[in-house]
Amino acid sequence: MYHLNGISVHSHGNQISISLSPTKTKVLIVNNEQAQDELLQILTTFTQPNFFDDHTTQLVARHLRSLSNKEDSIQSYYGQPLEQLYREKKYAKFTQPDNDTNIRFQSDANEKYQTRIIRCASLPKLVEYLTHPSRVDNQFLYSFILTYHSFTTVDEFLTLLAERYETPPKENCTTKEFQEFKNETLFPIRLRVCQVLKYWIENHAYDFRNENTRRRYSDLIEHHIAKTNFGHLADNLRMALDTITKKRDTFSRQRMSSKLSLSRIPLPPALYPNKLRSLIKKEEMSGVLEWPSLEIARQMTYVY
Repeated sequence: MYHLNGISVHSHGNQISISLSPTKTKVLIVNNEQAQDELLQILTTFTQPNFFDDHTTQLVARHLRSLSNKEDSIQSYYGQPLEQLYREKKYAKFTQPDNDTNIRFQSDANEKYQTRIIRCASLPKLVEYLTHPSRVDNQFLYSFILTYHSFTTVDEFLTLLAERYETPPKENCTTKEFQEFKNETLFPIRLRVCQVLKYWIENHAYDFRNENTRRRYSDLIEHHIAKTNFGHLADNLRMALDTITKKRDTFSRQRMSSKLSLSRIPLPPALYPNKLRSLIKKEEMSGVLEWPSLEIARQMTYVY
């Protein structure tokens, strides 16, 4: 049993129970022991600080329960036509087997988090492990978001997350095979993608100062997450985006008001070097140290 943020998560048989209060318990039914372990691991990290709140976790639990045994068409779980996904094969970059050309691990494991520490990897492989359905390492998430600017761009990272979210099953799979894929692979990957997006925008809002970046983030929510029966998570991500947008708008107005206020203050007369006139007559340049220190300080702190 796990107790996280006031929520208890425990498993019994083929059921995972999420108790949000003494009278409210949500139960998920999984197909096998491996799927149970993987989903349990996802849910326990899902309720950790800096991610989704208790209410959202409750809605997600209810939603996953309703979908776990539902037999809708496979296409209804995707925002893009499956034929297009199979034709373009963008998902293939996340299915390459681990080898020395795309990922290398440190020889020692992270004993605290029971995970192998990635030493270096290709960008698709990093995103694959960032959103892995069974390998959960939040320390890796924190490190990645802190350093990704050194090896990729915001646009490329958002594109990879969108492609990862639309991970399809194998072609011509049966209904039973898709049920297993959905519960054991697809849902955990999508939860992890949403977790990454949530942590990213709430803890590194500066990355979204550009309007185009915010539009790309919004497109990922509307064209992928909201279209694939994950409306509760889409709403939560929209709120996070609206919050930072409003904060930036408020800051911009305050900054503009401050500039206008400063523009009404008359500037003091400039202070010049004592020998400036003689230097001009001799057509010589004055050194910076010949200027009064007060004038140097004014010029260094002048607000444009």
